[in-house]
Amino acid sequence: MLLPDEVSFSKQLILRSLRNLKSLEKLPYVVFLYTTNATYETKTNYFEEVAEYYGIPQIYLKNALKNHLKGENAKEAGYLKDVVHPTDMGYKVYFDEMVRCLSDKAYYKRPLEKSEK
Repeated sequence: MLLPDEVSFSKQLILRSLRNLKSLEKLPYVVFLYTTNATYETKTNYFEEVAEYYGIPQIYLKNALKNHLKGENAKEAGYLKDVVHPTDMGYKVYFDEMVRCLSDKAYYKRPLEKSEK
């Protein structure tokens, strides 16, 4: 999949950040981390497209929270302070998911374009 010439401003910022990282002498590991809102309606499509193109691992904290709460509204359950910011309980779920994912070596990848793989 090639990225289109005309992309959203957000995607342009992501791409510019990745290009800046790629210009460093030592290319860092990169992971995209997705949080959520109270109703699990987080939009991640352009991030996912960029991540797939560059082979960047993705961690879906939304899924971890939703599974933990069995789909219950995260704010009403006390896991979000407002519609997006976690409480201590919400951060605990996020932290546990990040530790679980980062314990797997598959999450340690450097961003490469498909032509570089």
